Amino acid sequence: MKLLTPLGLLGLLGLLVLLLIYLLKPNYQQKMVSSTYVWKRSLRYRKRKLPISKLRNILIIICQVLILTACAFILAQPFIKKEVPPEITEKAAVIDASAAMRVKGDQETRFERAVEQVKVLSEETFKNDGIMTVVMAGAKAETLAFRFRQADAEELFEILDELVANKSCTYGNADIDGAIKLAGEVLTENPYADIVLYTSNTYIDNANIEVVNVSEETEWNAAILDCRAKLEENYYTFSIDIACYGRSERLTVTAEVYGTNNDGDTIQLISEPVYCENGVTQTVVFKPSEKQSEKVKNIFKFDSVFVRLNEVDDDLSEDNIFYLYGGTEETIRVQYYSTKPNTFFANVLMVLRDGMRGRWRLEISEVRKGSPELSGFDFYIFEHEVPSELPKDGLVLLVNPSASPKDSGLTIGKEVSGDFNLAFGEKHEITQYMMPEMMRVSTYRQMEYSEEFKPLLYCGNDPVFVVKNTRASRLAVMSFSLNNADTSMEINFPILITNLFNYFIPSTATVTKVVDGAEEKVPQYVFDVNETVCINTRGTNLSLSLSGEGAVEKDYEFEEIPFEIALSACGTYTIRQTLLSGTVVVSNIYVKMPSDQSNIFRTVDALEGVAAKAPDREEDKDLVVYVAAALIALMFIEWWLQSREHF
Repeated sequence: MKLLTPLGLLGLLGLLVLLLIYLLKPNYQQKMVSSTYVWKRSLRYRKRKLPISKLRNILIIICQVLILTACAFILAQPFIKKEVPPEITEKAAVIDASAAMRVKGDQETRFERAVEQVKVLSEETFKNDGIMTVVMAGAKAETLAFRFRQADAEELFEILDELVANKSCTYGNADIDGAIKLAGEVLTENPYADIVLYTSNTYIDNANIEVVNVSEETEWNAAILDCRAKLEENYYTFSIDIACYGRSERLTVTAEVYGTNNDGDTIQLISEPVYCENGVTQTVVFKPSEKQSEKVKNIFKFDSVFVRLNEVDDDLSEDNIFYLYGGTEETIRVQYYSTKPNTFFANVLMVLRDGMRGRWRLEISEVRKGSPELSGFDFYIFEHEVPSELPKDGLVLLVNPSASPKDSGLTIGKEVSGDFNLAFGEKHEITQYMMPEMMRVSTYRQMEYSEEFKPLLYCGNDPVFVVKNTRASRLAVMSFSLNNADTSMEINFPILITNLFNYFIPSTATVTKVVDGAEEKVPQYVFDVNETVCINTRGTNLSLSLSGEGAVEKDYEFEEIPFEIALSACGTYTIRQTLLSGTVVVSNIYVKMPSDQSNIFRTVDALEGVAAKAPDREEDKDLVVYVAAALIALMFIEWWLQSREHF
């Protein structure tokens, strides 16, 4: 405890005054009594009361002393000194490396500006013999320097220089919450360390973290946020979302459509100027049939679309262009051969063709007379009869085979009759959504197979549907006839064929989405930077490449496929896959900057991710109120004791 005005203790001199009063106070009183008898009776009563009276007098004196002491302390203004933080200065700097930090004004990008300010902060901290921690919020948060001191200054500055030299700023979102959590680890060592975030975002709730906004008021950005191509009445309509941030501008959009229709012509579509108010998204729609000549007005097929903003001089160029792919359906050839053709098969293949429209163009060939082809198709279906040699350039489905296929690792056994319910074997994508317990068959053939096969459906202890997926062979075998199955097969068999097709003839690039409560891999041609992409092939190997800045090229073998990858740079990625037939198929996907990063003056609700919080720095605690309360209580007690003197 400390005193703000120690001279107030001079008020304790009042105790001397109180002592003087008691010394000078007369100890006798003159009383008039009517007789000595009354006096004697009164004296006897006072002798009995004397002990209580002395105790009360002592308590009154104590109260009076305490009252005077309390008054003196009030004059002295007592307080408890606040806890003094350590003299060592410690800073934890977090650098936002999101795409919005790539905005470049006249001289430098926001990211470079942030790095330079961290250098200045480090110099000031080291000058005061302090400690520095630096964390970068990229696609993943990363600690670059943890609790560096003056002796490590040169190493820290080299690290910061490399960030700029290596263009370490990402093209996607930054893990700022994760970076704040990493920076918060210094609080376990020093709870009074300061966390400083260098960013272009504005935070409504900064969680007691110092936020340094490195953006400049003059910066602005015009952006293409998204592009879509939609088939409407068999012809494409193109929708393009655009926006301006930092100012309002009139924008003109040009879309160049390459490889249109069957003649492969290029069509250029130019919009009227569109007024984009600051922060408001506008959609430009191209319906080529409305403005183009009769010769090229309807686009039912295209190879690619290149979209750009015309004559725009903004501060972030990465979102001024956009590529759109997927306008040409790749042809998948299907052959169906049966010695006893089944109309149910034909109907299922028609349903499959309609369901795959937009992804694949199915050419279905049904062999009614003569021998089936053993090459040139992607999907072969042989019902009842097995060819002398199995095709090697595509998926082969054998239905109720009468003999063992040559060199397949599969042996067809005896026929079993009865009344059987099907049951699941190994859990597999091919049998998802099926209800085999509802399916009944009356006859099936037993099978023996090598370990390359996976049993997916059973009748009792016998497998009746097996698949093999190896580098050299894609084979599925169903050992019963549709003619020997009940009507529930009408529901389950189309599901089985669709799943079989999707598994062995997958889309090249997909993303996992929840559809009707279940996760599905949905084909896609446009992805955000750092979004997880599943790459698959229906061939034996695959290569993935990106040219230009952030160039990458990598080959993948069959054993590594499918694989998931987060693509970290904007641009067109080319995927080359070699099919079983030896044909090389080339497809493209476009990876764009996330739309929210185009908003270069983004406002975020709150910062999160601090692992530990520094204790509040306490203020001086004033004790005058408490002493005053005690003074009032003592005065009340003293008054009450005085009032009891004559009782």
